[in-house]
Amino acid sequence: MLRVALLAFLSGLFATTLSAQTWQAITEDDGAFAYSYAGVPNFMGLYCLGPSPKGGADATGSAYAQTQPNGDGQFILELGLPVESQLDVVGISLRVGGDDYDLPLARFHETSGMVLHPVNVDDPMIEALQASNTVRIRSEDRLLLSLPLRASRRSIDAMIAFCKTLNPPPEAPETVSEPGVPEDQP
Repeated sequence: MLRVALLAFLSGLFATTLSAQTWQAITEDDGAFAYSYAGVPNFMGLYCLGPSPKGGADATGSAYAQTQPNGDGQFILELGLPVESQLDVVGISLRVGGDDYDLPLARFHETSGMVLHPVNVDDPMIEALQASNTVRIRSEDRLLLSLPLRASRRSIDAMIAFCKTLNPPPEAPETVSEPGVPEDQP
């Protein structure tokens, strides 16, 4: 009962619109593991993780690998919400511009206390976050947070550019021509 009352109180605190905060782009690379983040720390952001393009030591020993969940080639949407367990994460959605985005894979990360959700690079939500002025985060019928998106496009573009260096597209296989047939002829 105390937990429910505390959650309701905290939800009431977070249900207000935050004052305009500029999104930040943060990139770090310790030589083994690299990380890029775009967002308002502790409230909302997107990030990617991966082996360092510098090709340093084994990434599994990196401080990032030990403390962060692995995005495995996807972006991770990170939300700082007043939740205490996975049960509190059911029904979370974002309203960006005029569109709603359900987060069915959202998971509460106990170590960080954040809600995490995988996002593909081509997800329309990323473009919406870049174009909109505000995002509203809801849990079922309750508004949890309304966050201005000032400078989100610049920050997200910087994060995406860095993330592409961590997970470059696979190289096209080399074509080999048949012996005696010039390559410019079929």
